[in-house]
Amino acid sequence: MRLYRNLSTATAGLSLALFGCLLFAPGLIFLLFGMPGGESAEIMSRRASMLFLGFAIICWLARNAEDSVLRQALSAGLSAAMLGLAGTGLFELVRGAVGPGVLLAVAAEVAIGSIYARVWLISRDHSRPPLKG
Repeated sequence: MRLYRNLSTATAGLSLALFGCLLFAPGLIFLLFGMPGGESAEIMSRRASMLFLGFAIICWLARNAEDSVLRQALSAGLSAAMLGLAGTGLFELVRGAVGPGVLLAVAAEVAIGSIYARVWLISRDHSRPPLKG
């Protein structure tokens, strides 16, 4: 499925960029989100960078995966992660902990998460045995 390959390639690139930013220039994220930095925030940023490195590697290496249970699992997991990030971003915005710049991240996360959910649903439907009747 070309959609899965393109989405995984784009997600790998975005995740790699976020890894680099969170590890080496976390102040850019703090500025975008309109939140203060500080030592604790930078420690958490460096730790979160490793999750994005993992996402980048998984998405890159699995971009050519054939339709399978593994690809369904990756799609479901990445969808949950992205939609979860979007939900927490919106929660923090409503709470007043971050500024409106978080909406850029939320929009990307909703788009990526929704497309991975679509890939998962399509793959899941194709792998079901036909109904007898």
